[in-house]
Amino acid sequence: MKVASPAPSPKISRVESTSDTLSSRGGLFFFGKYLESAGFFRLVGNHLADLRKSGKGRKAEKLVKQMVCAFADGRGHSMTDFSSLRADPSQAAILEMNLEEMAGGDMMKRFFRKFLGRKWEVLRPLLSRLFLWRLSVEGPKVVVLDLDTMVLDNDDALKREGCEPTYKKVKGFQNLHLSWQGRLVDVVFRSGEKHSNHGEDVLRILRKTVASIRESYDAQVPIVVTMDSGFLDGDIFTALEEELGIGYICSGKLYGSIREKVEALPDADFGYLRKGATCWAYAEFESGLDAWKGKERRTLYTSLVEEDGQISLPFARPDAVYYTNLGRCEVLDKELWNRGFHRLRFAEGILELAHGRGESELIHRSVKEFMGREHLPFQRFGMNAAYYLFQVISHFLLECFRRDVAGEIIPLRSYPDTIRRKVIDFAAKVVRTGGRVVLKVTRSIWESLEVERLWARCQAAPVLTT
Repeated sequence: MKVASPAPSPKISRVESTSDTLSSRGGLFFFGKYLESAGFFRLVGNHLADLRKSGKGRKAEKLVKQMVCAFADGRGHSMTDFSSLRADPSQAAILEMNLEEMAGGDMMKRFFRKFLGRKWEVLRPLLSRLFLWRLSVEGPKVVVLDLDTMVLDNDDALKREGCEPTYKKVKGFQNLHLSWQGRLVDVVFRSGEKHSNHGEDVLRILRKTVASIRESYDAQVPIVVTMDSGFLDGDIFTALEEELGIGYICSGKLYGSIREKVEALPDADFGYLRKGATCWAYAEFESGLDAWKGKERRTLYTSLVEEDGQISLPFARPDAVYYTNLGRCEVLDKELWNRGFHRLRFAEGILELAHGRGESELIHRSVKEFMGREHLPFQRFGMNAAYYLFQVISHFLLECFRRDVAGEIIPLRSYPDTIRRKVIDFAAKVVRTGGRVVLKVTRSIWESLEVERLWARCQAAPVLTT
């Protein structure tokens, strides 16, 4: 009778090194391939060509590829991190670059020095181009933008240019953001003391964005911008109404004159808006501030009367007020009707959109999680501005990758760390065989992520026009 040999022991008896090219960030290959297929690196090379003073050194597209992938990976928090990645052959293999093409921290610093002064603003048109690309891909019938500011806490940076006290009682930067569907589409990098409606920043960013949409996407598409009370300004409203012809919903403040009008309204003038187990009472009327010189605008007042099925007592109800021109602009209202969004002319639709600002503001949480930390690495203002713009661009691209390539794997509402854990942080082996370079993953990863489908989709990305 033949006796079966015992199974080998699973105990590890020794450790050794290997010369195999192994990476713990196999998904970066698919992200980089997606950007290459979309033509992003070619676009960057053309856009930043003037920054290169001679034929020596790295091309901009090579530096940006390494940078964007490091930001998407979450390991690029400082210039020394780039030096560490440069020494890792697996990082070069995953990015389809030769090791000598990889840039270290010193080279990255020299690259960012090219953005001193106001030169960092050359990156804003690049972000705008990405926005127009996604408009053409996703084809929205109505473009809803959100305007807000975000503070970057750099309180421990004693000598950083532009690091000033903010309204959050920390020193840092307070940037003006314009967002669309969870992505930042334009950014004004500003020092910390700049309030929401500082100078002409708001009107400049809106004029530029609206002109781009009208010229490159759809000349007639309805555009609506939502804002908080930091942008409560009659001059802004007038420009949006008369110059740009777009809609707006802006949070107001509960001044005494507003409360007096509300208290004078009969109960019959109030309606009710319900969403799940939450209910608001609302009323609408015309009102204006003294600074508006007698001009009154459509005003919606809301009071939370029921939350999670529990009735709110009158003295504890959070009230809110909104100003809007929706339903008061003939051309805009007609276009909304023609495109099936006539609900935005009425109070219920306006309030639903206004309450949706809570989701729009989650973009700040997403960007900060993507960055890993709010501290910016440089002393000079222009270099930090460029660094932040590249972070924003990388965040935008990772979100596009999730939608175009990993949409069936990653839920619609996902933060960057979820994307990293599911489609970037997995083991891969790069081997050369038969004159080819092959990326290999385990069978479990192959099946759970449907790697063959990822490979096909990242090579069929919507193409950016240069």
